Amino acid sequence: MRVQADALDIYDVEHDGVTSQHMTAEGNVVLLHRQDRLAGTKLSMDLGSGRGTMDNVVGYTDPGVFFTAKSVERIDPKTYRINNGRFTSCCQPQPRWSFSTPRATLKVEDHITAVAAHFDLGVPLTGQQLPLFFMPYFYYPVKPDGRATGFLMPSFNIDFNRGVDVRLGFFLAMGRSADQTFGFERRASPSSVQGSISPKLTHDLRWASDVRSYGDLHTALFPPSDVSPIQGQPGNKHWDWSLDWNAQQAFTGLFTVKLLANVTSPQDVLTPVNNFYNSNSRIALNLQRTFGWQFLQIRADNRKSVQGRPDWTITRRWLPGISLSQGSRAVGHTGLRWEYFVHFDHLNLSKRIPEIITNSDGSTTTGDIRPFDDSWSRFDIAPSVSLPLATTFLSVTPKLTTRYTHYTESCPVDRPQCGKTFTGGPLARRYAEASVEILGPQFARVFNGPSGYSDLIKHVIGPEIVYVFRAATDNFDRIPRFGDDADNTARTHEIRYGIAQHLWGRRKLANGGTRPFEFLTWTVYQKHYFEPPQYPVDGSFNTYLWDQSGINFPQLKRSPIRSTLTFSPFEQFSLNWLEEYDVNRQSKKVTRLDLGMDIRGPLGRLHANWSRSPERFDQDTQTVSFSEQNTATFSGDLSAGKWVQFGGSTDYTFVDQKYQNTIISPKGFISYSGSVKFDFQCLGLKLIYTRRLWGSLPDGSKNYNSSFQFAIELAHIGSFGMGPGGATGGGGFNLGGPR
Repeated sequence: MRVQADALDIYDVEHDGVTSQHMTAEGNVVLLHRQDRLAGTKLSMDLGSGRGTMDNVVGYTDPGVFFTAKSVERIDPKTYRINNGRFTSCCQPQPRWSFSTPRATLKVEDHITAVAAHFDLGVPLTGQQLPLFFMPYFYYPVKPDGRATGFLMPSFNIDFNRGVDVRLGFFLAMGRSADQTFGFERRASPSSVQGSISPKLTHDLRWASDVRSYGDLHTALFPPSDVSPIQGQPGNKHWDWSLDWNAQQAFTGLFTVKLLANVTSPQDVLTPVNNFYNSNSRIALNLQRTFGWQFLQIRADNRKSVQGRPDWTITRRWLPGISLSQGSRAVGHTGLRWEYFVHFDHLNLSKRIPEIITNSDGSTTTGDIRPFDDSWSRFDIAPSVSLPLATTFLSVTPKLTTRYTHYTESCPVDRPQCGKTFTGGPLARRYAEASVEILGPQFARVFNGPSGYSDLIKHVIGPEIVYVFRAATDNFDRIPRFGDDADNTARTHEIRYGIAQHLWGRRKLANGGTRPFEFLTWTVYQKHYFEPPQYPVDGSFNTYLWDQSGINFPQLKRSPIRSTLTFSPFEQFSLNWLEEYDVNRQSKKVTRLDLGMDIRGPLGRLHANWSRSPERFDQDTQTVSFSEQNTATFSGDLSAGKWVQFGGSTDYTFVDQKYQNTIISPKGFISYSGSVKFDFQCLGLKLIYTRRLWGSLPDGSKNYNSSFQFAIELAHIGSFGMGPGGATGGGGFNLGGPR
């Protein structure tokens, strides 16, 4: 501790026979202790105990807290009692914000507690204080690492359609690498207008001890309610819950354990946003360990998918699944490489989907729900050996694979491709597969590049050929289909041929060196089937091979033509274009297109993305289940001077949900917002307008929501305002609902 003053007097004081030294300092008194600093007009201190009092104080303590006070009493090196004080984190003579309190206690490098705290905004140039809000008790953490246990700033929202929404939160710091957050959300009373939501309790647990051990567990609880957030839907009669867990823990010398849970309670908690009926859920526990080149995995997995309507479901379970595998490894100095995998799975498949009815004209309609539930085991082993041969322009890799799969149940002989029960007894599938992959010969040429972009451009082009002969068993139709790739491997005799092109550039670096980069890749290929395929899905293509009625083309000899283009001339721009042409139906469709742009500059940022995803073939129903989905996203920020920033964003998503090739519910989601942010160093003000329109309600009306949000951001404090900003604050007024 160090004291400076214009005049300083040290003297002895005797009390009850004990003599102690006291100090009185006057005139420009400064008290220094580590990073803390107090300056005042007068200081009286007992040098023995360290207790003292300073008048008319201006002070500073880490991390970045300034304060003034009528008097400050020093209790010990870590504790100060402050009377009639004003605190701020602004360093300007006229602070942008501050709070005043008649009594506060400062625990150095820990916290400040204050009673009857009045928060004020500083009015520039006038020196006046504009009242903001009042708190009867305020806890202000001042720990150097910025992590402290305490209540988060509350937020509330005035929604003209649903009432008042209040969010509270409590943060529990458990060290530098672990914490918890407890949240409470109370919206309009369940007895009010349709669409209100009952209270919600949330809990978040996070930790990250190292790159192999981490966790993020989010849990939500929903009390019983008489109404639903979606008009026309029944309320929750029991306590509902929702889990979103993702965790991994590594034990030295033992297994690595992974936990994944994305599941809701049986009542299926509904919110307006998931009105797409996309309530897929999963819970899985995975144990992994590596033994040299061997990889062992033990898992329990439960997956539930919703097929267009909440009561149309398919559940798949691995209880358990055990696998042992080895990646490609050299066999001595022979040039050969070998690999293998061994899988054992006890499977359970449960379906509640409508029965497919084929009409006389070949069209299909949906009938009654056909329940299905069966369990069986599957043992699968597949070793392979390859001999890579490569030169500078040509690569040839022959490969031989054998595979044996044993099923404890199968479809009966008289009912192949059965869909109700597997009563055919044990079944074995054996096959050998021979393949040859030929890459090249590759041809290359170097050109002079455009000035300022690349001094040289290298063009590489060459054919790619893959020949496969698989002599699989003839009982393919009796295999019990679980829905993964293990059961879909059928007999085939095919050759895939195509051509690949690559464009490379070279840029100069600031240090005088150069860096090569690939800015274009274009691959086109097709397959020729010497025998018609046995299954309508080929993993090399997105387009299904059979017609929509499920009848195979006996004359099918050629696959669709697939073109894949990747173009990224700059780091800020990327284009991925996948297109397939079905030569059998003579139809062309863009099955995937992603266009992204991200430009940053001194005045702001512009981001744009547009994607078009393909339709998906449903292996359980043998039909197209979802049509193409279009998504567009645009966002940007623009700085107008030092203190003002404008922002805007828009999202558009549209999907036609299909079942049995029939559109059952066209869904769309549109969202756009605009914002303006004023940043006055330690004080920020943010205004946001957002409008959302998603889907259709069961009665056919549109569901929409409009909100105007605002937030006042105080440095080292957080944000305060009204609106759906979570437990940490946000702001606004909402207008919305069905119409």
